[in-house]
Amino acid sequence: MPDFIADLAQALSGRSHELLRTLGAPGARDDQALGDLVRAHWTPLPDRAPLQPACAVDGSLGQLDLDNGSTFIVAQALALGTDGLERSSIAFELLPPTVGRTTAARLADLLQRGQELSLAAEVLREGALPPGSTLFLDGALHGLLPQLYPLRLDADVALPDHPQRVLDAYLGIMSAAQAAGVGIVAVAKTSREATHAKVWRESAGLDGRLDIPASWSDAALIGRWAGDQRGVSHPVVLGRRGFIGGSLEILQRAEVAGSPAIVSCFVRLAAMDDLLRVDLPAHQAGDPRSIGELDAELLSGGAAAMTPILGQLATDWGGPEVYNALLYAVDRAVRLRRQTLAEVYLPLLADALGMPLRPDRANRRFL
Repeated sequence: MPDFIADLAQALSGRSHELLRTLGAPGARDDQALGDLVRAHWTPLPDRAPLQPACAVDGSLGQLDLDNGSTFIVAQALALGTDGLERSSIAFELLPPTVGRTTAARLADLLQRGQELSLAAEVLREGALPPGSTLFLDGALHGLLPQLYPLRLDADVALPDHPQRVLDAYLGIMSAAQAAGVGIVAVAKTSREATHAKVWRESAGLDGRLDIPASWSDAALIGRWAGDQRGVSHPVVLGRRGFIGGSLEILQRAEVAGSPAIVSCFVRLAAMDDLLRVDLPAHQAGDPRSIGELDAELLSGGAAAMTPILGQLATDWGGPEVYNALLYAVDRAVRLRRQTLAEVYLPLLADALGMPLRPDRANRRFL
């Protein structure tokens, strides 16, 4: 029998220093100053607030390689509301073998995001949410837009313009929510950026004088220096920051540049709990500016300007696994299992096309 544990132990031998450096090991020259910066921008979380009517939207993705070289992708989305509201939608693509894995993965992500945002826009348009209610979305808002540069495919592959579809749905949500008096709150369970810490550094006049380790994210910095108690980071207002390369073309569009800037912060809803990133349109925190009007800066009102939203998030916390009751419920209900994809959805596609389809050998091993 192979002893993979012993093999791993041997592979780890002598690499501790390298791995600790990757994780940002203590002892860096600016440790004290960086710790002071993070702690200065971390404050106690506001008290709980009464819950308002709300709806949460989330999606799930399934991808299956077929034995003819094609790729079958399915994205489903679900909206659940506190008043019994329930809406669902599904979309799929069948990609030919000429579409590479990297392109297929990006298209799959766009397909899922498009389903989630389109369903959320539909809920808003039909007036299912009363004024003063909240629409919860899964994932960050601001980081989505710079990813909507054109999808490069072979000329022979005829597919919808998925980046444009996602962008249209995003802009539709922003305008429809503001017109209906509905708040948008996006909650991300993970974040790999270090944007917030850089904005804090700039606001303190330390840009160029204080190093932030390249391998450290905002969440890692807060987790190390802000302690494990419940709290919230000083929110930042995000505009043009992060738009580079191909995404600059998107920012040049009047409808994108004129869409609301995004306020973003990190919260820990209970002691020892995981950090969450919270994004919302800036006008909900008292800042009326659009994305095109600024780069990135501190929210002038601080966390106090987000008190109603933060209080509602604190009230809706249900434990280490249930970071938000509605988002947790919709995440569980919308989850697409691999067996369902292979044994239910794929046969439906095969029947519709009148030809046999089956997963490739690698996928069949795990069904």
